Amino acid sequence: MSARSRSAMTDPAARTTAGHLEPGSLVAGYRIDELIGRGGMGVVYRATSIQAGGVYALKVLAPEVAGDEKYRQRFRREMRVAASLRHPHVVPVRHTDEHDGLLFLAMDFIPGTDLERLLGQSGAIEPDRATTLLAQVASGLDAAHARGLVHRDVKPANILIATSDGLERAYVTDFGLAKRFDRDPSITALTRTGVVLGTADYMSPEQITGRRMDGRADIYALGCVYYEMLTGAVPYGRADTLMAKLYAHVHEPPPSLPGKLGELHPTLGAVIERATAKNPDHRYFSAGQFADDAGDALHGPRGPSPRLVGSPAPSGQEPLAAMDSTAGSPSPAIKRVVSVLSCGLTPSTAPGEHLDRQLIREVTDRCLVEVRAAVSRHGGISETLVADDVIGVFGISRAREDDALRAVRAAAGIGQRISAVAEEAGVAVCARTGVDTGRVLTAGDDNVATGGPVDGAVNLQLRADPGDVLVTSETLQLVRAAVEVAPLEPVVLSGGRDPVQVFRIERLDPIAPGLAR
Repeated sequence: MSARSRSAMTDPAARTTAGHLEPGSLVAGYRIDELIGRGGMGVVYRATSIQAGGVYALKVLAPEVAGDEKYRQRFRREMRVAASLRHPHVVPVRHTDEHDGLLFLAMDFIPGTDLERLLGQSGAIEPDRATTLLAQVASGLDAAHARGLVHRDVKPANILIATSDGLERAYVTDFGLAKRFDRDPSITALTRTGVVLGTADYMSPEQITGRRMDGRADIYALGCVYYEMLTGAVPYGRADTLMAKLYAHVHEPPPSLPGKLGELHPTLGAVIERATAKNPDHRYFSAGQFADDAGDALHGPRGPSPRLVGSPAPSGQEPLAAMDSTAGSPSPAIKRVVSVLSCGLTPSTAPGEHLDRQLIREVTDRCLVEVRAAVSRHGGISETLVADDVIGVFGISRAREDDALRAVRAAAGIGQRISAVAEEAGVAVCARTGVDTGRVLTAGDDNVATGGPVDGAVNLQLRADPGDVLVTSETLQLVRAAVEVAPLEPVVLSGGRDPVQVFRIERLDPIAPGLAR
């Protein structure tokens, strides 16, 4: 096959009769491997980067709408929105471009399945499993809402699920209908022609009727998804026409949890009812609050939650918590207090400078090893949740009095090691790091954390300048004797929460009392 026929960018013959890209086609440095899915306006392929060798999910504008400027504008908006989001439970976008008229975005390839396929195969899933997935999706949505974005199409098909070492991780994807509700107070789901955008089984009343929307529309949809996970059926599945479904979402109360599920967990139905309230003002203010209440409702009827005991803490501060061994085996989705470090690596070049992608990838991988090593040295557990971001959790398996200080110490050490590796290789790689402290949900005995401080640390990282370590006031209160800081402007770290004070670490005392060495 000639170079010209291999290039889907310049030769229409490189596409199938349906207008899709053939395996082997080249798209701006990506080789198409196979078609893996399609939606209303996009087609997704598994593709390999020619230079870096990594595998990506390449989404292109569907050929049947590629010539329609309305769809092109909508796809460009998705490119901008998706590229602006970096969160452990949002599929990260690495590259967006338009080449020879073809719009595309390259996302991390998430091996596994999506929630729609999972529910189609298994029907209802175990409540503990459903609630863990709920918390992860809620975390990703809150991150979007904190940036003023509403997804507008939360549904099982847009929730990807990957499994690693027996642990499931959920990712929100497909921001094709997303819009900013903070900049456009009149945002609705109606097009100029009166067509409603969204998926009928999960649409909020305000989305259906064309009223103003914000993140609470996503919470309604997430409530419908959670109901489906628990029962194997959508809330208004008996409605046999599209109009009947839309009417039910606007006017009919959600059905109760059926049979033993409702009997075993009588308050869980009330949680879902609040998430799917017809009036947005009656819903949860954040998706994370919804997930927290679902976890509490699920385990409450089994007896009191395992008691938390704490180590001595600074005067006036709540102690860091550890599981009381007398309380029995920890239940899934138990709450713990931890310090979370989020570190993101960003290669940078001078204006006009072009470096080999393979070299950048190799150096970045070496830096990631250093990040994980720093977390481990200071007693944390690390997880690479997206390609170049690492989460470190301190206190998840065993609480220590100085967990917050260990996290800050690890963050400072990361910056030093990254600088050394990058300087040796002649490539500029910057670390941006955030540290937050608070309660998280953990999946049973597994060291997997989801919740407020995870979101907080990730959002701090996104706001940090290259080389900076940012901390919240909750973290600072536990490390104040060991650091000098500069206060920054308060920021909103997750959807529905008040702005919090943020500080930049200016100096860390290496011999401060209690410092992890």
